[in-house]
Amino acid sequence: MTYIILIIVAIIISLLAWFVRPDYFSSFSDYVSNTTEILTSSDSAIMRPVSLTRDIARSTDMSALQGALLQYKIEKNVYPASLSVLVPDFIPEVPADPQKNEPYKYEQLDKGNSYELCMLFETGDKKDNPCVSSG
Repeated sequence: MTYIILIIVAIIISLLAWFVRPDYFSSFSDYVSNTTEILTSSDSAIMRPVSLTRDIARSTDMSALQGALLQYKIEKNVYPASLSVLVPDFIPEVPADPQKNEPYKYEQLDKGNSYELCMLFETGDKKDNPCVSSG
């Protein structure tokens, strides 16, 4: 709710600036283009909380998947060949990346004795090291 209010305030301020100095923008389309670029820039103060929220979802998914993979390994004595094998006994559904809605990268290694699970984080320490493994 707070972000919606901030966006509305930013739009109102931008419109007021446009009315005060219409010569600043050569046309309304330039104004819209400039405003859209500012609001959707990955470095903008508005988009940073969105990226952080997606990374929190990724961390939650990673923890859930690691737990399900460990349970599967304890029960079957091997890690699964794919994440879809975990459904529905270990997790209700295979989570997907919150931004791209694509499945996370998972690979069974060493004939099922280990695995690698990778997620592309947008912020923080995990951005540089997005993969975890079982061993």
